[in-house]
Amino acid sequence: PDYEKLLYDSIKDHFTPEFLNRIDKISYFKPYTDNIQVSQIIMLSLDKIRKNMEKRNVGFAITENLAFYLLDYYNKALELAKSDAARGIICQNITDALTKSKQYTGALTYAEKSITYNSDLTGKAYLKMANIYAQLGQYGEAISYCDKACEADITVCGAATRLKENIQKAQANKAANDKAQ
Repeated sequence: PDYEKLLYDSIKDHFTPEFLNRIDKISYFKPYTDNIQVSQIIMLSLDKIRKNMEKRNVGFAITENLAFYLLDYYNKALELAKSDAARGIICQNITDALTKSKQYTGALTYAEKSITYNSDLTGKAYLKMANIYAQLGQYGEAISYCDKACEADITVCGAATRLKENIQKAQANKAANDKAQ
């Protein structure tokens, strides 16, 4: 539905045309009825808290307990999601939460699940998997997933290419250090 038109139609009966002509723009807000929106707000809020804490030199990390709480929340959201596209996005949010808490095996599982629910997320999932493998020091796998991410989704290709270049630099530095010893 055209919410702006519906909103305008509802207020034009209550205000004079002179007053309405002075309004440049009407902002409308839809209520949060979608679990995905709520879960994204939670993750954004946690990230804001983390950044504010870091500014004050106070550490803030998503602990294993918090990650499991979020995982439980997201799993419930996954059950309640109305479409596979929504389930795919929820799986990506679970992947992010598990990665932040260093639960890499679970993160990889949910990244793969996101693809099964929503193939449009393939490139983003592969990029997440590349990051996870890089954190695990499995650079060959990470580079492979960087390439897969570029093939699957051009919008993540820049990030995947930068990650691949950083991995290759790290590998070259490690090889040079190993040779020097």
